[in-house]
Amino acid sequence: MLRIVTKTSGGDAKKYFRDALVLEDASLSKETSPGRWFGKGAERLGLFGEVLRKDFYSLCDNKLPGSDKRLTPRTKANRRVAYDFSFSCPKGLSLLHALGGDPDILSAFHESVNLTLVEMERDAQTRVRRGGDCTDRQTGNLVAAQFIHLTARPIDHVGDPQVHAHCFIFNATHDEVEGRWKALQIGATWKTAPYYEAIFLSHLAGRVEKLGYGIERRGPFWDIEGMPASLIEKFSRRTGHIEREAAEKGIDDPRQKADLGARTRLSKSRGISGPALTEAWKARVTDEEWRALATLRGGNRSLPDGGPSTRDRSPERDQPPSTFGREGSPPEQRPRPGEDRVIRRGNSGDHQRSPQEDRPSVPGRSAHEQGAPRDDPSESPTDRKSGSRSVRDIADRAMGRVFERSAVVSERALLAEALRLAPGQTNVADLRAEFERGGLIRRE
Repeated sequence: MLRIVTKTSGGDAKKYFRDALVLEDASLSKETSPGRWFGKGAERLGLFGEVLRKDFYSLCDNKLPGSDKRLTPRTKANRRVAYDFSFSCPKGLSLLHALGGDPDILSAFHESVNLTLVEMERDAQTRVRRGGDCTDRQTGNLVAAQFIHLTARPIDHVGDPQVHAHCFIFNATHDEVEGRWKALQIGATWKTAPYYEAIFLSHLAGRVEKLGYGIERRGPFWDIEGMPASLIEKFSRRTGHIEREAAEKGIDDPRQKADLGARTRLSKSRGISGPALTEAWKARVTDEEWRALATLRGGNRSLPDGGPSTRDRSPERDQPPSTFGREGSPPEQRPRPGEDRVIRRGNSGDHQRSPQEDRPSVPGRSAHEQGAPRDDPSESPTDRKSGSRSVRDIADRAMGRVFERSAVVSERALLAEALRLAPGQTNVADLRAEFERGGLIRRE
């Protein structure tokens, strides 16, 4: 899940850093991790590794770290300082990490967030307002501070398990053409946030399944298959608290509920931590729930004992389950970074296939497993299997759902729908190739 919050003052951003992103009390180290710099923009500023307060504060003040020089041209009151992109695990997966103690879950989460940030950075833009121009220019660099937390805000001084990452993206990107730092043009990223959310959840689903856990769709998202509903409800007290507050105030809009949650949250420093927190969690789990948890890693029957550990995985298996970039797309299908093309279905509305494409698919074998090149005439992308479903089936279902609601849609809305339908089972490159075969008409 993905939530975005804008920080509109340097003072507010600094307070957020002190009170939420990092915790002063060393005993809370179990619930958080030191912030780490991310992005080509950060590297350009000499920011690597752990996030230091002085550098973070300099950026909040729109200054070059280690200098009093201004970073971007304008520093005005109530300017957009940064954007907090918060990626959250499904609740069941957070519970597995907290109660099951599987360190590979946190690694899978961290890698999925990073892969999504790489996609977002590739799409980074800035405005061009010189010489009569009124366009946006691709920059491909971000300055971001990433913080991984393991708990939700406390209720009665006890925070429930909730693995999430705050990716604090500063409102600055380097324009190579003009040779200077400028504000981000965040509009396109904000508009296509569901696309990045779908990419993140699909990356995570593929990695979680490789660890041996089953997953199942729940509404627009997914969670761990077999996770007791009683545990999900028991450890979702923060959500329950917000829902009760919203009901009392007559609020039913999701955005307003999110704002309500931000206004009513308690500081994490007011909750218990470390071993005491872990013991408090375990005390709330019944014997029956413990027995159910013990069976979950066997959900993937193809992997002995719930799948290979980190030590057992080969380098090939440790690679991302799917490539959500554009490297695999044929050149004529590859959009420019950040571009979200508008598409509509052809007049026939039918998915036109060649006789070659109509031959039976090869079950259980993905393109990566078979090593077949894209231009191998013996096997088209539609014939390959991505997990338990063919790319053709996933694309057909996504087009059916999206075009039922609208005759004209953005390409990324269609991709997000497909990724949500089959998380972890396909990739953007193969989906684009399949959509091309579906009679879609692009409007550049």
